Amino acid sequence: MHKNDKWLASAREEGIPYQREVQLTWWSVLQGIVVSEFIIKVPVLLQKIYFSKDYYLIWYIIGTLLILVNVWVQVAWAIIFLRWPLNISHVLLTTLLGTVSIGIVAYVEQPLLWVASTIAIASMGIAVYLYNVKRKAYLAVGLQYGWKPIIEMSTFLIALFLLFIWLLAGSQEAIGWAGFSVSILAGIALRRQSQRMEYERSQSGIP
Repeated sequence: MHKNDKWLASAREEGIPYQREVQLTWWSVLQGIVVSEFIIKVPVLLQKIYFSKDYYLIWYIIGTLLILVNVWVQVAWAIIFLRWPLNISHVLLTTLLGTVSIGIVAYVEQPLLWVASTIAIASMGIAVYLYNVKRKAYLAVGLQYGWKPIIEMSTFLIALFLLFIWLLAGSQEAIGWAGFSVSILAGIALRRQSQRMEYERSQSGIP
């Protein structure tokens, strides 16, 4: 009976692309809100830099941009590439990641809170990778990453904690170095993500 049900037949046929599309749409909406806030804030920040000579803020703007790009690409590519069926646990994870991303935009002028926001993002990133390990998402597509991405993210997280402690100590020197350091770490993370994507393209034949 169920095999001849046209509704279920359509659901089976269109289920995979639909699940990808709705997850990608939801993720893009979340990140679109964050990026919109960032775009609105940048002119105000540049004006402040010009008048107050707080040039260290340039690094916080660059770091914010690199992190937002990396976070969006990382999750968007995973939705397309990995076997992520639409379920509550995954939606909650990506929603939390998208939500904490607003912190680096909201606190771009407050170094301590900004670094705290990057810690939250990195922690959520590790949670997403742990989700992949639990579901054997990489093994399902023939890749043997193991714990390597988690180790990389954990290394970044430790570095961020050290920067946070330095800022918490009240060092004025740390304010400039924190923005610069996070920008470098974000650039490295973005580069590693690009390398993984190219490797996954070559292994799977995805254009």
